[in-house]
Amino acid sequence: MMKISNKTKIFGILGNPLSHTLSPLIHNYLFQEYGLDGIYLVFETQNPDSTLVSLQNLNVQGLSVTIPYKEWAYSVAHKNDETSEWMKAANTLTFQENKILANNTDGYGAVESIKNSGNKILHSNVVVLGSGGSARGIAYSLAKEMKQKKIYISARNKIKSLELVSLLNSTSPGISEYIPVQQIGEVKDDVSLVINTTPLGMKNYDQDILLSEDFFSNNHTLFDIVYNPCHTPLVKLAMKRKAKIILGYEMLVYQAMKQFEIFTSIQVEKKIIEKVKTQVFKILK
Repeated sequence: MMKISNKTKIFGILGNPLSHTLSPLIHNYLFQEYGLDGIYLVFETQNPDSTLVSLQNLNVQGLSVTIPYKEWAYSVAHKNDETSEWMKAANTLTFQENKILANNTDGYGAVESIKNSGNKILHSNVVVLGSGGSARGIAYSLAKEMKQKKIYISARNKIKSLELVSLLNSTSPGISEYIPVQQIGEVKDDVSLVINTTPLGMKNYDQDILLSEDFFSNNHTLFDIVYNPCHTPLVKLAMKRKAKIILGYEMLVYQAMKQFEIFTSIQVEKKIIEKVKTQVFKILK
């Protein structure tokens, strides 16, 4: 049991639903590992504005922000980091001197997951499924890493998809293109990496998939950022077709490490990151 006093710094995660979240496990483990007087709690809400006011009154130090409030988090901040500013979405809020500061660590977590997967795919053409806050942060970080390659954005919401394509092309002209979900099979031989940023497949969520049964081959890598369950319907389909897999818990861990650094100014050591990844995987498998 963690001891809480009036000096304990409070952090947490804001979103809805949150029954699936493993963020408290990760951050509370890190607080204990580094001997910090801090606690990380769950704040599930349907009204983020009123909840934010209440949490600030309780002197909460920082928040992770998840579905469906990442664009909202950007909008309430007084100052955004570069990624949040470009992508109009944030997943981390901190509070300093009556100011709300926003960061986006999704892209960092995604890129680190890809780099540590052992697959040489970071500079290949990629399909990003989805156009929400996660898609924005991930696609922006990919655009900064990739050279002379294409990021296809494919989602059911055409308006948001075209907005994301426009943002990406403003950072790197010609890097992004919208492709309707119904036509995504047309580029399957042109891409090596598929990233699912939608909540499809999440526990207690729609189990639909956006790709056809014959989309994947052993030339593809699927990165599904849904982590609970690890083996979503999309992951199972890709495995059946012999595609390589990057599981969503990898991104969960890496983006949380960057959030912890923002919260505490502590850069987590590699050996501790590996311990966290092992613990998380044991819970999810």
